[in-house]
Amino acid sequence: RFDEEDPELTERLLAHAQQNLPAFKGRFLRKGLMEPTQFLVRVRFETHPDAEGPPAQEDLWAEVLAWEEGSLVARLVDGSSQTTEWRKGVQVELDESRVNALAVTHEGQTLDSEELEALLGAEKPS
Repeated sequence: RFDEEDPELTERLLAHAQQNLPAFKGRFLRKGLMEPTQFLVRVRFETHPDAEGPPAQEDLWAEVLAWEEGSLVARLVDGSSQTTEWRKGVQVELDESRVNALAVTHEGQTLDSEELEALLGAEKPS
């Protein structure tokens, strides 16, 4: 996670997130209480490791807990490597327009791209 990400991959993940966010949101809102599924979003956070320099940015994953209108409440599933401001487990409110990647886990296993497309495809109108 702390390795540098290829810019092409970053662009693909962003395009995928923008295209599939409505279906992702729809499926999250239909999630059952006992369903062993986690809906994860990745968002870029500003961190302040050095008061002298400009703020750094870091992409962090968060589990979606609630979603209303254009914002969501989520819990960070990983923490920042540069600051204690964004610790694992912290609850945050995020604007959905900041989401730059999507993931779903089922029973602890992250769905691969084909499984995720199948899950989200059921939410899209034919």
